[in-house]
Amino acid sequence: MNIRAVAITTALVLAQVACAGTDSAHAATDVTAPTSTGARRAKSSDSSATSPVLRSAPASSAGSGLSGKAFLWDDYTGYRSTSDLQLMISTNLGGRGDPHTSLYSDGVNGNMAELDQNVLYNGHPTVKYNQPGGTSATPELWVSFPKPLQRFWFRAKVRFSPGYTTDGVTPNYGKGYKLFGWGWHGNNGRGSVELGNISQYYIVWGVTPSTWSTAYGSSPDVIASRQASTEWQDGNWYDYIVLYEQTSPTTTRERWWMARDGDQPILQGDNIGHMTLGQVPTADRFMLGMNFNQQRAQNQNQALWYGQWELVDGEQNVNPFGLPGI
Repeated sequence: MNIRAVAITTALVLAQVACAGTDSAHAATDVTAPTSTGARRAKSSDSSATSPVLRSAPASSAGSGLSGKAFLWDDYTGYRSTSDLQLMISTNLGGRGDPHTSLYSDGVNGNMAELDQNVLYNGHPTVKYNQPGGTSATPELWVSFPKPLQRFWFRAKVRFSPGYTTDGVTPNYGKGYKLFGWGWHGNNGRGSVELGNISQYYIVWGVTPSTWSTAYGSSPDVIASRQASTEWQDGNWYDYIVLYEQTSPTTTRERWWMARDGDQPILQGDNIGHMTLGQVPTADRFMLGMNFNQQRAQNQNQALWYGQWELVDGEQNVNPFGLPGI
């Protein structure tokens, strides 16, 4: 089956899940990604959206392709313009896509995401998350799983604009940005890898019922790991990997790795979460970017770029990226 056929087939699967309601997500079938790179996207109803003619990559844009094991992914090769990208972002995010078939169907500020033809990764365009001065707004492009999972992998290539910071001008308020996150089937709360205190990475985990009242469970501590440093200064691509897994009916484990792209990813944080009431829910969505706490200064125009990302079913792929110690 060719890439286009896979994309159309998987789009129909997601459309059926979305129309049938949350319970039917349990019955959704797995979708296997093609081994070659290609955007895993819903089929566009706009006939003007055509495949781009890719340019040769400068040396600085060199990078690795996708694993071929993902059930959801995007490497942005299927877009020729920001208009094409917006067709895959739901209208409720500010895009132009059908909420039932758009790959990015939840979150906010989708209209702030831009296809960048100048900053390339692995020879193809990237998606720029604009974070302009004078506001705290930032794109949040979230994807729903075809079925809830107890274990999954996430991998993304990310580049920051030099001088990037989570600082701002809002007094007496947190100075953080939630870089990645995941949510729970039938519950609120989140797991996340985030930046706080301007440059400190954290792993956070917690579950709350849909009423946002009493917490069901959380990690014993917010686990601080490494300081952000070179990735905010050197303009290079960085490789982020997240592994979430339910380790028992009442416990979870969250780990994340990072390295400059092309280097061996290094474990940066390892967190254990505990439920105090009930059982750990399954995960059913992933957040590519969440809220930015601070209002940025008027001249604080910054950005980050996604080169590509992928989600792999950890229940079927124990160690898809060949990391040591898994």
